[in-house]
Amino acid sequence: MRAVVAVVLFVTALHAGLWSLFRGQQQAPDFNGKLQSVSYMPFADSPFAERAADNTSTNEKENTIRADLKALSSITRTIRLYSSTGGEELVPPIANEFGLKVMLGAWIDRPRMDGRISDRTELEIRSVIKLAGQNSNVIGIVVGNEALYRGDQKAEDLIKLIQRVKRQVDVPVTAGEIFSEWLNDEYVAKMDGRPSLASSVDFIAAHILPYWNGTSDEHAVDYAMNIYQRIRTSFPGKRVMVAEFGWPSAGYDRGPANPGQFEQAAVLRNFASRAEAIGMEYNIVEAIDQPWKKFEGSVGPYWGMLNASREPKFAWTGPIIDPDYWKHAAIALLVGILLSLPILRLAQPTPRQALLLSAIANGVGAWIATVFAYWKGHYFPPAFALTLGMILLVPLVLIAMARIEEIAAVAFGRPSRRLTSDQKHEYSMGWLNRLDAESLGRVVVLLNLIWWALIVAFANIEIPGKIVMLPIMAAFIVSMPHFLSMYRLRIKVSAGQIPGALVAAMSAPWKMRATRHIAVFALLGPLVGALVAMIIYGLLPAGPVSIPFKYIHDPMSLYAGFVIPAALTGIINYVLLKRQSRAKILLPLLTGWTFNLMAFGVAAGILALSGAVAAVVCHVLTSFPVQPMKA
Repeated sequence: MRAVVAVVLFVTALHAGLWSLFRGQQQAPDFNGKLQSVSYMPFADSPFAERAADNTSTNEKENTIRADLKALSSITRTIRLYSSTGGEELVPPIANEFGLKVMLGAWIDRPRMDGRISDRTELEIRSVIKLAGQNSNVIGIVVGNEALYRGDQKAEDLIKLIQRVKRQVDVPVTAGEIFSEWLNDEYVAKMDGRPSLASSVDFIAAHILPYWNGTSDEHAVDYAMNIYQRIRTSFPGKRVMVAEFGWPSAGYDRGPANPGQFEQAAVLRNFASRAEAIGMEYNIVEAIDQPWKKFEGSVGPYWGMLNASREPKFAWTGPIIDPDYWKHAAIALLVGILLSLPILRLAQPTPRQALLLSAIANGVGAWIATVFAYWKGHYFPPAFALTLGMILLVPLVLIAMARIEEIAAVAFGRPSRRLTSDQKHEYSMGWLNRLDAESLGRVVVLLNLIWWALIVAFANIEIPGKIVMLPIMAAFIVSMPHFLSMYRLRIKVSAGQIPGALVAAMSAPWKMRATRHIAVFALLGPLVGALVAMIIYGLLPAGPVSIPFKYIHDPMSLYAGFVIPAALTGIINYVLLKRQSRAKILLPLLTGWTFNLMAFGVAAGILALSGAVAAVVCHVLTSFPVQPMKA
């Protein structure tokens, strides 16, 4: 027993060492002082339209804004607003309490069908004019946010709104647009013989967001600096402000643009340092995460420097680290130790048996810590989503652990732990009967496929790929050594029967004897079908069908591209094998190598195509990215 305890302690120490070894750390320029400006939306749980109609009292709104601005006053000198109604009109006087300047924003909607401006737009215009006259800390007004880019306004109409505001205020007035809109409008205005947007504003407020243009985090700041210089060259003598620059801390990859907490910290620190060095006017988007911004896909809620709980995501000086890393490591180690304790209650476990079981226990602990970290760093609109997913995933993990315990007992346990004569008889004479004991595993797998691939897709929740895929894949992978240990190491069974038993346990139950050829086809079908789909994704990104297969970067699409072929192959296997058992006239045909090769080729092609279609469909259902603008 001392040897077993030593093994458990050794695995725990090794687990702790791995957490220490793989602790992420990144260097970036220190930024001391305050940022020039940050984008701020006070109410992070609802969009503009809902805020204007909510019943939250003025005192509650003021308390929320006051708490936010107190925190933001330590990191910025100015805040930029996007609306001046729905409670945001309360921001300027409260900002003045903390010495903050304010760049007002007027949200501009589409005009009415008759061409007149909407009621919401009229309220916004009146509000910014009033607020600019009443608050001395207002230093500018942004009329419209990407109204041209969204197609909500024509340039001529937007210019009229800007001129209306300029006539009634004494602060600079502009419009917030993607950098390419400023450049494109200048060209179109010359062609149409009308004033350009740039000539109608007091300064240019350009949005430069390298992530949406598919630029990597390593080149994001260089990209922004180049665009900034290009704008200054295009509009000599004009004041230019980078009115939006930022990087998300989570979400889906956009080509080489990888969101992440480390990437966000490095990009923002590097940008702020370089911008200050050249005297650039800039605004960081954004101050606080906005969980409601799902219209941008899974990346939308994660642009804030503070999370929705108003906690900083990173430090502006020193090495970039995950402040919660050791908390997650402690959770992993604690769970690993707790799951390792039952090893000490086994009857005469061997050191090798304890080594395998302790390693699996610590692996499950690391997975649980990963789930916890994901839950802490992400927002799930339906609160029950992750909980229900865990209800489905945890049984898979428990089933896999139970199978691994049996593997350890058979492969590494003492002879006394091997099967009794009655158990040997059960395995040798009726091994297919064991499939009934696998029913829970099959039900859980099917529920996982249905839940994650369908319900979650329509609920527009981002899929934690490594959290979902790992236990599902592990449950399938463990089935192979489990069956090998159950049958090959305990009793004499032909090699051709083992794959049949494996696939049968992973598919719908049936009572029949699978021939060797059908068993091989049943085993290889799902694997090769999924493999062919993956090969297509990997080999054709630059080919004639490159557009559909770019969705390989989407975890949901990758997941569907694997699951759908495997599920369809299970159905095909079931139909073929059932037909064999009911129609003996087809037996020679079904067991012939020629037929198997033909069926295998056709099935692989169909399954690969189904995987590709499933990937594209799931991408469309789960992601709604903003299209990038080319420089």
